[in-house]
Amino acid sequence: MINKNTKEISPSSREAALSAIPIRNPRVTEEWITDEIVRLRYPLPVRKMVATVLSLFGKKGEFASQFTQLELDVQGSKVWHAIDGHRCVNEISQAVASDLMVALPDAELSVATFLRELGRRGIIGLRDEGITKGCVD
Repeated sequence: MINKNTKEISPSSREAALSAIPIRNPRVTEEWITDEIVRLRYPLPVRKMVATVLSLFGKKGEFASQFTQLELDVQGSKVWHAIDGHRCVNEISQAVASDLMVALPDAELSVATFLRELGRRGIIGLRDEGITKGCVD
């Protein structure tokens, strides 16, 4: 049975997603708690409407300087370490698949989900130059 809520990903959008190159937000700082665990400190995202209201009261600068933290587990820390501005999602996924000895599609899903969450928090951005780099077969 087909779930109507499940979206089919076209091969071209999958290829584009896998060829994207994750880029770290320069305002994010890292602290290695152990050799395998990293804690990220990143600015709280300010929504446009909130920023406008705060600027009316002269408070934008105060709110914009607030940070929060996220501690990554061992695998998350390995993926974070792999985000170097040169490797694409596909290359990071292949490394995770090899490291965990899992099927590549499982690693791709896991890495993509993790990167999506980092992006949602403003910790990383994605550059779409990977296709021209030849990141995806």
